[in-house]
Amino acid sequence: MEINQRKIFVVLITIFLSLAVFLLALEAANASRIVRGVKAANLKLGGLKFNQAERILDSKIEKWQENDLTFKNGNEKWQSTLKELGIEIEKDKTLKQAFQIGRDKNILIGLNQQIRALFGKYNLPLGFKIEEPRFSDFLNNQFKGIEKPARNADLVYNQTKADFDLIPGETGLVVDKQKIKEDLAKRINSFSSPLIELSLIEEKPKITNEEALKTRQEVSMILRDAPYQLKHNNKNWPINKETLLDWLSLKPKENNLEIILNQEKIEEYLTNLAPSINQSAANVRLTATSTDPLIGEPVKQVVVLTPSKNRIELKIKENALLITKTILNQPAAGQKEIQLLTELSPALVDIKNLDELGITHLLSQGTSDFSGSPKNRVHNIKIGAAKFDGALIKPGEEFSFNEILGEIGPQQGYLAELVIKKGKTIPEYGGGLCQVSTTMFRAAVNAGLKITERFPHSFPVRYYNPQGFDATIYPPHPNLRFINDTPNNILIQSKIEGNHLSFEFFGTDDGRKTEILGPYVFDKKEDGSMKASLTQKVYKNGELLREKTFYSNYKSPALYPVERNPLE
Repeated sequence: MEINQRKIFVVLITIFLSLAVFLLALEAANASRIVRGVKAANLKLGGLKFNQAERILDSKIEKWQENDLTFKNGNEKWQSTLKELGIEIEKDKTLKQAFQIGRDKNILIGLNQQIRALFGKYNLPLGFKIEEPRFSDFLNNQFKGIEKPARNADLVYNQTKADFDLIPGETGLVVDKQKIKEDLAKRINSFSSPLIELSLIEEKPKITNEEALKTRQEVSMILRDAPYQLKHNNKNWPINKETLLDWLSLKPKENNLEIILNQEKIEEYLTNLAPSINQSAANVRLTATSTDPLIGEPVKQVVVLTPSKNRIELKIKENALLITKTILNQPAAGQKEIQLLTELSPALVDIKNLDELGITHLLSQGTSDFSGSPKNRVHNIKIGAAKFDGALIKPGEEFSFNEILGEIGPQQGYLAELVIKKGKTIPEYGGGLCQVSTTMFRAAVNAGLKITERFPHSFPVRYYNPQGFDATIYPPHPNLRFINDTPNNILIQSKIEGNHLSFEFFGTDDGRKTEILGPYVFDKKEDGSMKASLTQKVYKNGELLREKTFYSNYKSPALYPVERNPLE
């Protein structure tokens, strides 16, 4: 008995040692190589190094691709390459997968894979990827002659019947693209015949007659309940059936016909409607009282001439969405009136906040006369002056004429008129705006404000008489600047009466008094050149607060010849 057990033990030890030797030999044989027995697309790659297997696979692929793929339907044939189909063979991916067999981190799993490979358990498919858009485009273009795609059910508006007609859907026949993919995979993975027989399959319409008829019922109800009423305050605007038909379209979406209202057309409609709703903000209009109605002596206390107006603006995009939502929900909601959405912005200065802003007195007025100005110049003066009407200057803030004026061009409504530029007098958009800056300068000086930037014109201009009391501007420089050194806000009002422009400054009377000396003209010559001076003295509580003299050196007008070439 003991002898038999010893024999069995020896046999087992022998088998174990033999197996260990075999596994060690197998592991050594497969080192740095693809495991023996591994195939890819029926090609034997086992026992080869990576670069050896790559050469073999490259050669096989190149030879197989010498013959173009051929698609056949009856007697018709079409030829193509993998590249034209948007197909790329992923050779490197396949080789990496082959090389990883038997190299698992778990040594037992790795050995198991090596043994399974010896028994032909690994025949990897040759990987490839398809560029779907290119693949579909190619097939659609090549086979459109033999296909009859399904036609979705649709609706077309019939003017005579004033309703939608049903265009029935139709079943079609199309090439089975999924089968083509499967056939391609088989041929690539076996390097077999590049001939592929096409199969035609039935294609059902995605949108059935029943679904289209449901949509017809919905859209007919929408049109039946027209007109819808857009409302704002006491005004209303009907959206009639004809307008709705212009906005409306039907678009396939999944298995339905979706009712669409064109947002761009609705926004265009609302944009045209907006001027009848929109309102610009307007500050309260002020004037000054007098102490004694018999003598009319001004005391500069403000009185409201007209109340302020809030800014009202129609919300275009928001209302377009509201209109769409209301109308498309109409069959369920039964709502035919749409209250338009507007944005309301209060005026900066109104009756309620005059005292809070410190706007209680008329501080000063500046005027100028533009009689004899060409129509383009008058036009520009009116546009420019309007820019400053209602401007509010905070206490301690520096006023910048050019900053408030903004851009000057045809887009802002300006016309071409003469300006002084580069030693000439030439037409340019906004010519005449110095009338506005000159008038503003006079109001600021009269108010006793601190002037921080002012430049005279290059030569005396008759519109700015008396000479020496003008201020030229040309964005960005030269500019007109002054500081509101009063304790409260200053409100600017512009006014044009006939050929006279005026600016009125309203604010808090802090007791300052302004004395203006001049302007005095001197050194006047026959060529029209001259010099002038203007002195501003500001007193407060009887004491001199500030004194400043503004000098002007005007050259001869003859040095600045006029070039008339009006801009279009």
